[in-house]
Amino acid sequence: MGMGEAEVKQENTLYRYLYQIAEKNSSQVAIYYLGKPITYSALISMVDSFAFNLKSLDVDGDVGIMLRNSPQILISILALNRLGLPAFILNQYENPSKYGIKTIIGNASSLCRLDPFPDRAIVVREEDLGPYGSSIDPYFKNDRACFKKFLAKRGILKFSDMIFDKVNREELPENDGVLKRHTFRGDSVYTYPSSFIYEAANSLQQFLEGYRKDVAVYSSLNHISSLIFSLIPLFSGRTLTLMPEFYEVEKTIKAIEKAESSMLVGNTYLYEEMLLKNVEMPKTIRYLFSIGEYIRPEFLKDFFVKYGKDIKIGYDISAATGLVCMQELMKNDFDSVGVALPDCTVSISDRSGKPLPVGENGLVKIKSNRIVDKTDEGGSLSTGDLGHIDESGHLYLAKASETVFGSVVSPEIIEGIIGKVWNKTDLAVGLYKTRSSYRLEAFIASSDRSDAVKFARTCKEILPLEIRPFRYVMVKKIPRSQSGKIIRELLGKESIGSINPK
Repeated sequence: MGMGEAEVKQENTLYRYLYQIAEKNSSQVAIYYLGKPITYSALISMVDSFAFNLKSLDVDGDVGIMLRNSPQILISILALNRLGLPAFILNQYENPSKYGIKTIIGNASSLCRLDPFPDRAIVVREEDLGPYGSSIDPYFKNDRACFKKFLAKRGILKFSDMIFDKVNREELPENDGVLKRHTFRGDSVYTYPSSFIYEAANSLQQFLEGYRKDVAVYSSLNHISSLIFSLIPLFSGRTLTLMPEFYEVEKTIKAIEKAESSMLVGNTYLYEEMLLKNVEMPKTIRYLFSIGEYIRPEFLKDFFVKYGKDIKIGYDISAATGLVCMQELMKNDFDSVGVALPDCTVSISDRSGKPLPVGENGLVKIKSNRIVDKTDEGGSLSTGDLGHIDESGHLYLAKASETVFGSVVSPEIIEGIIGKVWNKTDLAVGLYKTRSSYRLEAFIASSDRSDAVKFARTCKEILPLEIRPFRYVMVKKIPRSQSGKIIRELLGKESIGSINPK
């Protein structure tokens, strides 16, 4: 039974619904990951085993998840959902101690950066992720090096030791856990009950109705809408091809071809690399998406000219609502961010809240049952963005959001992380425009190229991929106010050279 035949029933937990799907599709491949097929039967078995071991450890309270794209993210979320424990999805650079989290499920390179170290850490090692019968992929080499550093710490458990127990699932409790996510938008922690996931999944399902839902996901599952998109094939009894974010583009495309995925959820890094390296489009792909990330119309047009397929973008209020608008599948649209999804209403108002007529720019407001942020008296969320709606309901934004791969990034946090290990020169972090969107860049106050090379190497060692600068600019000095605050509008005005690390 797929979601196209019947909507997800909201009295079910996420675990319970997937279990019902798995019963009908036990031998079907649920997830392909780097050549590893995981059947629905194996997936549920791993979830039950992990839940059993977490219960045996008396794990309670919020449980942090600091993982890159992998089946382990979904296994962790489903196991915690079954136990009724909150799954707190963390960025690779966040400090879980800020939220009082004592148990972390993470990859080695994420856990290696934590100070203070959590009471209990469940580590996903690189050998848990690499393809069967092959050497470990260079993509995971940082995890290998980091794992050795903290292996002697107390409270370290291996994820792989916790997912292969034979468990009588009837003896396990079955509750309904929630998802949690911190956002820089208002510095808030949002809580998502199962009903939020159901609403978002059903709305997206209706939008995709009539299309085969074997989906490949490359964009980060730390992004709520990408996570929900990854559940669409699983809730439909189809196959999810999951790729690590920022993974090598040629290998990514080969994996998608092998799995015969019909839809691809990517990011601007993947799509830029495809154009740059002239990578052939998989023949089975019908639609491409970029969730929550602004892409310049010029790039969308160039991509369409090259491949004859357009990248469908949307309007996503990330942690507050998830995906709100999406470009229509059967129309080529390079300028708007699409039309409202079935469970959302988009309107435009002035600053007093008065509705504005079609075509007039104003504040964008959203109304939906799945808003987890504060709303006005009428139940609408003011997004803070400016835009207008045309006569056919398409939303046009007046100004693009300056996000990096769909997420708001705080330069101050990144500067703080770098500053802990780099004190040779002054530094700063900013954004620059690329062919398709925005990327991070770092500034170093030095005219010595060797300093810039060492600085770039340091950043590569300590920063996770999603907040690692794509280029490094040498300047005479970092512009600061009398109080010492960085004047970001002046960054790079007096560049004396740059390097682009490989």
